[in-house]
Amino acid sequence: MAAPLRSRSYLAPRPLIQPRWRLICFAHAGAGASAFHPWAAPLAEAGVELRAAQYPGRENRWGEPLITTVAAMAADWAEKWEELVGSDEVPVAVYGHSMGALVAYELARRVPATGKPLRHLLLGGRNPPHVPSSRSAIHHLPDDEFMQQVAQRYGNLPAALLADPDMKALLIPVLKADFALVDTYRGELPERPSLAVPLTVLNGRQDPFTDRDQLTDWARYTTGASAVRELEGGHFFHQQRAAEAVQLVRQLLG
Repeated sequence: MAAPLRSRSYLAPRPLIQPRWRLICFAHAGAGASAFHPWAAPLAEAGVELRAAQYPGRENRWGEPLITTVAAMAADWAEKWEELVGSDEVPVAVYGHSMGALVAYELARRVPATGKPLRHLLLGGRNPPHVPSSRSAIHHLPDDEFMQQVAQRYGNLPAALLADPDMKALLIPVLKADFALVDTYRGELPERPSLAVPLTVLNGRQDPFTDRDQLTDWARYTTGASAVRELEGGHFFHQQRAAEAVQLVRQLLG
């Protein structure tokens, strides 16, 4: 095992010399590549090398311009595809969670026709693009009201952070950019499947933001095999039940 790889575009906490698979991960709104750090070691044990995509404007890309639309974010990652996936023969899968699922799906549509193909698309915590969100847009709200809405909806913002003006000043622009990206996204059910890869949807059984019946419609976006796999947990099951989520990913790439 080599030393951790850190590029401007991704973090690889456990790079492998001869991995069986390479998994590219895209995080939820407000998060950076480090959100997937707990996945790296157990995936490495199964020969899967994790590369967590680093969105601009956070962690080691702090200060870079934020991106506020799904189309622009996906196009940016499509340009970085070769850097993300590497030039070797290792097969590549992509996992995106919540906001990251939208980015991953739109990226999958833009993967260059030449070069290394995508072999499996995994999406978590997100209804299909054509399903309207049941939540109203909040990215345009005044800062304090915006943060209150985020805290009420997701319950994952520490009280100490909400009480720290300096931390809020750093975090709010990132969160607002990400919520603008999600709030303004308008997907449509394609007349023909837009993908030709296996697509697996991961879902938390207690997730209030997804609908089990609607999740099966992801099958209409690909000509490849499609399935929905459920785990215990809410919207952030990939963090709250990380061991179970990683075990499922290992099986899917088995």
